[in-house]
Amino acid sequence: VIRFAYCARKDLNLLISSLITEIMSLLSRSKRACTLEPEFEDLQQQGQLKPKSKPPAQALTNVSFLYLRPGIIHDVGTDLFNFECFNSSQKRLCCKLIVQEEIKRVVPVIELMSRKLNIPISIDTYKSDVARCAFESGAALINDIWGLQFDRRMTDVVLKYECPVIVMHNQENTFYEDLIKDISLKLKRTIDLAIKSGIKKENIILDPGIGFGKTAEQNINVIKNLEAFIDLGQPLLIGTSRKSFIGHVLDVSIENRLEGTAATVALAINSGVDIVRVHDVKEMVKVSKMADAIIR
Repeated sequence: VIRFAYCARKDLNLLISSLITEIMSLLSRSKRACTLEPEFEDLQQQGQLKPKSKPPAQALTNVSFLYLRPGIIHDVGTDLFNFECFNSSQKRLCCKLIVQEEIKRVVPVIELMSRKLNIPISIDTYKSDVARCAFESGAALINDIWGLQFDRRMTDVVLKYECPVIVMHNQENTFYEDLIKDISLKLKRTIDLAIKSGIKKENIILDPGIGFGKTAEQNINVIKNLEAFIDLGQPLLIGTSRKSFIGHVLDVSIENRLEGTAATVALAINSGVDIVRVHDVKEMVKVSKMADAIIR
């Protein structure tokens, strides 16, 4: 099982002034030669971060820790490293950062990290301009929470760079006629459209979208039926780490969801999942290795 690490660890509160200075300098100098489509409107939703509500130094605190400690990423067994575009991974109408702002935030950090890491870097975005600039800076694969549906030009980026792409099931409501069947059909259509557009079958990774367009009960049902998505014939990724359905079941805060996450990771591996995306990499590597030893 591949361990796929988030960079956005809210519990890493180490500010490293030297790196912040370097990143801020890069941010101020960074001028990407990227052709952009019209800007996305910045729609505020309560509790969501607006692009100007925090300085980049604060937004990059967690990344700064990992930049100066790249060895910990390798030592704990991480196979992939994922950069989120700071609130990009939300519902379609939630706080859409201006494209230029996303590029300004994420590209300099990818440039720095790609020089420090010898593992692939993933860019978590559904915007083709951001993905393209990320690839020019050292990213190696795309994690698209809208499964190539939000920005049709994302397909062109995948084709140009011949890169793997994670396509996730997502929707703006929680209504399903048949939960598992509906998700499977949508993922199957995504596979067919991707292949028809020229994307290689072996470059398509599926994600059933735990926590996106699903209630707590529906998320649990998806985990119970992961075999249905494995039957689609593509590598399967699952991202359950610290998500609200764990808090719902255990009645715990986000900081206390490690054990719940471990249970979901072990059960997912038992069901045949190929990639797990987690925050607590060191602990989940041990869970994955033990599950692999028993099951595989």
